[in-house]
Amino acid sequence: MSWFFIILTGFYVEASDRQLVTLPSSVVSQGQCKQVSKYNHYPYEEVSTSFLKPVGNGQMLHQDAAKAFLDMRQAAQIDGINLTPLSGFRSRNQQKYLFYEVAKQRGQTLEQRAKVSAPPGYSQHHTGLAIDVNSLDPSFASTKAFTWLQNNAKNFNFSLSFKENNSQDVSFEPWHWAWHGSEDARLALHDDGCI
Repeated sequence: MSWFFIILTGFYVEASDRQLVTLPSSVVSQGQCKQVSKYNHYPYEEVSTSFLKPVGNGQMLHQDAAKAFLDMRQAAQIDGINLTPLSGFRSRNQQKYLFYEVAKQRGQTLEQRAKVSAPPGYSQHHTGLAIDVNSLDPSFASTKAFTWLQNNAKNFNFSLSFKENNSQDVSFEPWHWAWHGSEDARLALHDDGCI
């Protein structure tokens, strides 16, 4: 038996009651997904600010991710490791600046910029489920804090989003961790690989 998913699009047809009719735009078999991306980044919804909670250093995360991060930071402190939040939730407007304006300042093409920063609407930070910690330099991978995260973050449902040689062809970001601790979080972060 084969399973098929249908991706629907809506449009109006001439009818007496002007109803919305949906027809399949494509059929995708199980194990395949519709690839919707911009510069190899997936789209993410912006979480309502009413769900955000502070995690220190002026940063906010979705309330569920915030609790998990604070628990993880406390466990790290017990082991002599400091986890400093550098960037949590980011709005589309903040991401617009980080993508377009910083690209201009650095003389980068948008393709070059996308290797190190997502376009607005395409950042995991919009969900409030992702956090950058300690350093935005690849040398962070050589620190005790990174080793601690590699060994312990999974216990708090955090995982490294952009590993070395990742399938999205985004630069390695040892500082960028996302929380996957609920079904809603997994769906928001496209953990099934599908959009």
